[in-house]
Amino acid sequence: MAKAKIEVKKIKDFKTKSIYNVFVNDKDTKFKAKEIFKNKKIILYPFFANEEWVKAKYSNIKSIILESKDKIPKTGISLTDTKGYGFTKPKWVDKFFRFFENCLVIIEVTIWERKKTKLDDDKLYLSLKDFSYIEEKAWELTEAQKDEQEYVFNSCLSKLFPWKITAKEKKQYSRWDLERFFNKYSKWDLNFSNWDTKVIDKILNKSSLSTETLISSRNTINQIYIEDVTKKFKELLKQTTDTKTLEENRHQFFKTHTWIFSQIFAFPASFVKDKFSVAGQSLNEIDQTRIIDFIYKNNLTENIAFIEIKTHLKQLVNKTAYRKSFAHSISSDLSGWMIQVLDQRNQFLKDFYKHTKDTTMDSLNSICVLVIWMIKDIKGNKRKSFELFRSWNKDVLIITFDELIKKIEILLKMFSKTQSLEN
Repeated sequence: MAKAKIEVKKIKDFKTKSIYNVFVNDKDTKFKAKEIFKNKKIILYPFFANEEWVKAKYSNIKSIILESKDKIPKTGISLTDTKGYGFTKPKWVDKFFRFFENCLVIIEVTIWERKKTKLDDDKLYLSLKDFSYIEEKAWELTEAQKDEQEYVFNSCLSKLFPWKITAKEKKQYSRWDLERFFNKYSKWDLNFSNWDTKVIDKILNKSSLSTETLISSRNTINQIYIEDVTKKFKELLKQTTDTKTLEENRHQFFKTHTWIFSQIFAFPASFVKDKFSVAGQSLNEIDQTRIIDFIYKNNLTENIAFIEIKTHLKQLVNKTAYRKSFAHSISSDLSGWMIQVLDQRNQFLKDFYKHTKDTTMDSLNSICVLVIWMIKDIKGNKRKSFELFRSWNKDVLIITFDELIKKIEILLKMFSKTQSLEN
């Protein structure tokens, strides 16, 4: 099929202006393409056209008004009939205005020379100076992405065909590049992963910065990371209905941030295994019965500890006092969970050598940890009863979710104080 012939032809002449329509294969489509005034003002009506139809190029922007054909941007706007006018793509000006019309509904864009930029309802009046600024910023982004794309593609090819393609040298870091990067994000947007933190730490180690600057930088990174973890933790605890999804999200959160449980112990502890089956044959074998959430160990003695995570929503102290005294008995849920974790430890010890073969782990009266409830939800005598019960119990360490958050916040304050001392 032959390509359609797209033309813009004058259809009417008035005293003040001339009107032009879009013609496809010499047929008038009745779609107005532009108006040229006697005072040199131009109104463009951007369009797409083929042999079957003609339609507006933008969702909302119907027209672009140029103050004078002698005073228009040298680039950024297309005046070519066959391209349908509009903002140009090479420097991403087109993308900027498509973004603009999605944020604010504008039907008309006027570009003028000396007047200031303003927004009047659904009409945008843009100074030439500001239009040039938009074009410059869009161009910077285009060039940056082009350089990055070329580097990534070259790296791939040089790895696949080293005898054919020579790897490009990495772009040299320029002062203030890092500041420009971080200025793009708000503080809460910097959701550093463990890998991000390691990469940044590695960069700092290899830099020529002073010891004081390095310490300050690491503290800042750690502070932002801990703030983010605390925020995510609190969001999990805002859930008011226990579901399998919430249970799994809670588990994955602690698995991602295994250092949190290290704050519980008085000894240096580290993560060993999650979702471990005490009925399995070894640490790496999974059995769906008697699964404990996490195993940690003492880094010096190799003695292990068991951690079981339960819901934060269950009431764990009975509402009614025992025989009209101040004392409240614990709920069946709490006693059941304690027996469960003790049973898991007991089962592990029965098959201790089977579980720990090829490891240096030991189990010397291993501590069991139960993470439950929110202590802020209990007051008065019920809180006293709960505190008496868990302090009396020596085999299971009971810690609530909000106490765990408090431990993290104390750690965060340590970094904040360090920062203030350095500043």
